[in-house]
Amino acid sequence: MLNFLNTRFNSTRQNDVLDGHMIQDEGAVLAAVRHQGTTKFRLSTGEAGEVFGGFSKDRTLAPQVLTKIEERTVDADGLFKLNRATVPGQLALFIGDKLITNIILDEDLAEPADADSATFDGTTYRLLKSSYANKSLKASYLYEPTIQEAITAQGTGHTNNPFTAGNVMQTVGRIVGGIVSTDMYDVAADWSDDSIKHPSMGMGGRLTLGGNGTVITELLIMEAPVAGKEFVTVEYTKG
Repeated sequence: MLNFLNTRFNSTRQNDVLDGHMIQDEGAVLAAVRHQGTTKFRLSTGEAGEVFGGFSKDRTLAPQVLTKIEERTVDADGLFKLNRATVPGQLALFIGDKLITNIILDEDLAEPADADSATFDGTTYRLLKSSYANKSLKASYLYEPTIQEAITAQGTGHTNNPFTAGNVMQTVGRIVGGIVSTDMYDVAADWSDDSIKHPSMGMGGRLTLGGNGTVITELLIMEAPVAGKEFVTVEYTKG
């Protein structure tokens, strides 16, 4: 999803989508692929050697997931709750510089064995209290929106079906210049790390930091995501 309050694209293109692929989200990272003599586009996969092709400009289907950041204080027993149920495997907990991604489903909500893990029973989470009691944390995650939230994100002027003009014609609008503010980013990346100036191409059309994906040196990270403003804002430094 694009945050149009911060997005100011000044150059766009309309091009073919790679055969067999569909691009339904706006603000997704695109990879350029040569196919039968023509350059076409698909979502980035985070593999080495991908060529950055800009960001998708239009949405064709209602969002299946949305991004959220919450700030919490761990209680004296190492417990805290989040407002929404997370998509499995799409939750990262940051406590200072510490990243916790080993989050284990446990209906008994037993205290985790070490400071690198957390347990949860579906709604409540537990950390090692000897390490994290009364400390502040940031939870970055994906969640499935309600119908009303999906409509709000997509806009009531759109229909939720795969037979939009872009999908039928297998084309995609690309943002290739300006400022882009998107929630299509890796929730497990530490976007507060000021030492990293450029994002990389990640899995599923998402921006990330580090990893094997191509570093997008033509993009400068302008704003990191925070609670209540869950968007990464980047600016093209060329064009």
